Amino acid sequence: MALPSSCHQIGECKQHVSAAVVVLDINGVLADVRKKHAARPACRHFDLMLPSGQPVYFRPGIETLATYLTNNFRERTVLWTSRKAENAFPIENELYYRYGFRFARYLHGEDCACVVHYHPLKDANTLFRIMNLSPQKDVVVFVDDHVDRIDAGSRQRQQQKQNNVVLVPIETYDAKVDEEEYTAKQLLRGQKEKTGWVVKLVSALADYADG
Repeated sequence: MALPSSCHQIGECKQHVSAAVVVLDINGVLADVRKKHAARPACRHFDLMLPSGQPVYFRPGIETLATYLTNNFRERTVLWTSRKAENAFPIENELYYRYGFRFARYLHGEDCACVVHYHPLKDANTLFRIMNLSPQKDVVVFVDDHVDRIDAGSRQRQQQKQNNVVLVPIETYDAKVDEEEYTAKQLLRGQKEKTGWVVKLVSALADYADG
């Protein structure tokens, strides 16, 4: 099974029968959770305001991604955020009811292995254990804007050579930058510019879908 050129692989990725498990993050991937006093997009109202006072801007096109994942990775999609469960719930609720995401599991900062330089690290071993996956047969695909924060500790210890872990990097979603760049280029590129990331991601995930 050939890896898409945009992916990075840990260990040997073997053929599989069922779809891989796809792991998504919230901030930077599906949404931009801005700090309370950070500058906001001038031409776009926030989609959700958290109790903490942080505005949330969901990435344009995520409903298309939700439909694709439901059709191709049914019960094999996981949301893993470094936010604590209580802080993530309002966002998870919106992703479910407003955008149609059907995650099989929700993991949070409490499930991260450790914190290095103030950044929680996600250990794939945790996912294999919680989802009752086989390190020899199942494939886990992490879609993240910070793939360097996934499994880093285990990779340094060289203990995951048997695990089928695929890292798919995605550009960090920043609502303010996105809105400014889109406004400047919309006359030249049109609406597709905002949702082109979905097409690229679906292409990268195609090799790991059912069938």
